[in-house]
Amino acid sequence: MKVLHLIQRYPPAVGGSETWCRELCQSLAAAGDEVKVLTLDVIEEEEFWRDPPVDQSTIRLGRLAWDNRVLVRRYKRSLPVYTLYHSLLKVVLDRWLRIYFYGPHSIEMYGRLLSEVRAADVVYLHTLPFPHNFFGYLAARLCRRPVVITPHFHPEHPFYERWSNYSLLKRCDAVIVISEYERDYLAGKGIDAARIVTTGTGVHVEEYRPTDLARFRAGLLRAHGLSEQTRPVLFLGRKLEYKGIATLVEAFKRMPRHLDTALLLAGPSSPWFDDFYRSLPTPDRARIIDLGVVSHPDKVHLLHLADALVLPSRFEAFGIVILEAWACGTPVIVASTGAMPSVVSDGGLVFEYGNAADLAGKMERLLEDAELASGMARRGHERLLERYTWEKIATAARKAYLPLRAKARQLRVLICSNLFPPHTSGGAEIVAHKEALVLKDLGVDVQVFCGRLDGNADHSYRVRRENGELKKTCVSVSLADISGDWWNFRNDTIRQRFASVLDRFAPDVVHFHNLVGLSVKMIDECEGRGIPTVLTLHDYWGICFKNTMLKNDGALCTRGGFDCLDCKTTLIGESSAPSPVRNSHLLLSLGKVDRFVAPSQYLADRYAANGIPRDRISLIRYGIDFERFTDVRREHERFTLGFIGYLGKHKGLDVLLRALSLIPDS
Repeated sequence: MKVLHLIQRYPPAVGGSETWCRELCQSLAAAGDEVKVLTLDVIEEEEFWRDPPVDQSTIRLGRLAWDNRVLVRRYKRSLPVYTLYHSLLKVVLDRWLRIYFYGPHSIEMYGRLLSEVRAADVVYLHTLPFPHNFFGYLAARLCRRPVVITPHFHPEHPFYERWSNYSLLKRCDAVIVISEYERDYLAGKGIDAARIVTTGTGVHVEEYRPTDLARFRAGLLRAHGLSEQTRPVLFLGRKLEYKGIATLVEAFKRMPRHLDTALLLAGPSSPWFDDFYRSLPTPDRARIIDLGVVSHPDKVHLLHLADALVLPSRFEAFGIVILEAWACGTPVIVASTGAMPSVVSDGGLVFEYGNAADLAGKMERLLEDAELASGMARRGHERLLERYTWEKIATAARKAYLPLRAKARQLRVLICSNLFPPHTSGGAEIVAHKEALVLKDLGVDVQVFCGRLDGNADHSYRVRRENGELKKTCVSVSLADISGDWWNFRNDTIRQRFASVLDRFAPDVVHFHNLVGLSVKMIDECEGRGIPTVLTLHDYWGICFKNTMLKNDGALCTRGGFDCLDCKTTLIGESSAPSPVRNSHLLLSLGKVDRFVAPSQYLADRYAANGIPRDRISLIRYGIDFERFTDVRREHERFTLGFIGYLGKHKGLDVLLRALSLIPDS
């Protein structure tokens, strides 16, 4: 299944929803899904609104990257025009209409969204209240694709508590949440509980083992003038005001001196924190230490060294750092808001949000009671292994959206023929046209890729798109292209034209009817994308360059492909080649087709005799619409004969005319 994810940032950007998205995508890819992520080329949240200073621009992100079988496409972030930002986004949408639409935005991504969504089976949105969710939802509905969202909802947060966010959640086909608290909260706000799936979040425990803990500890103590007896208390996360850092600092100041504690603050900064930290007295900053952004190995070392991890946030959809602490055997203390109390349960302590005295008491209790701390850390670790592994989370998420594909998505079939009505009326083309109409009536999403005869023989293979009863991509071809004397079946230009249609339409099945004048390498394009293929064998083009199975003397050829030198020794094309080479080349590509259809046993036998596996050929006879002939009446008694078809020598028209001449006038 092809799953398209949309998120505002993606790692190496640091954040809970960003990490969750990455882990889920990698787990889904490992389960067999084809996963693609659309995101912006930003690292820090401040880059949503302004370019970073030159001295801080230390990382450059590529436009395309493979992240462990996940294709990540990064689009350029569009900076807002101030007058538009202030008048429209801030005043009209935010204050008057209560719609969060500040950004970040990417005009480049919005322009590509429809084509990206058409190629997907499911659209997966991440992280309210950012506007990419609304554009993604609109594109999915226009393309009739199911929509799944993980909102990472922050209850009571002013940016989340908007009617527009709830309206979006009510319209999505599935809402995947990461805690029971979030589930119950959204259900209480009118989101259909039957469409809410709780998965949780997770960590890879094996990635939280320290490598050289003693050396790291010695370096940390030395760098910050701490003693061997110092008891570290750790905050880990983005340093935003709502994270409760001010309460944590105030609580830390109340800690008894005999405990010899140090408060370590690790994670990305913000303008608010820079001002707040500068305002602290110098003596306080000696024990309240800003470590800035740390690497994953350093984060693991800090979690192992800390006596406690504190998460004092006002808004948390889950708090993945809780699991990271448990993975390292560290007890946690969390605020009484959001999902955190239900996540922690008996694996940590809970304090009243914003109450510095209560938090100070909880920290002192945990540091004084080693048995309590070790018991909570042990229970937290057990809870982690029991409930919060990525395998379980990905399985739950996949079960949520797998049924949606069958329910909401049409089967997509691409019909391919070298020519197509109304611009031609051969038998193979009529069958291809009728098949496309029948499939469309059955509710299948059908498109056509075909050639169209053009008097200009410059071989430019211009593309024309037609939107009539069927959506068609027509490539101009000349009479030379479809001539039996011409053998360029590896046409790279047509192959590229066809590949672009595959990427845009993303069919489930490709049905080939006749490839003369096109490119047999179109079959290779399908094979490379894992798209099943069917080829109807209307005639002999695959085994006879004349397409007649008649020798030059008029005798019937029963072998085909092996006696071609008797008819013509050399074929022209991209280079001159012996005529049997043409058949060998074609049969090599035809061998990659998954299923063949033959309208007669005789035709099936001819191709089987030339190397096509007989067990891959199905006999499906031609048919007509009888209702078209029910009202036909003879208007005269004269005996009449008719011939309809291509006026070629192999059609036997000369025999018919001679036979007519032999009928007596009487």
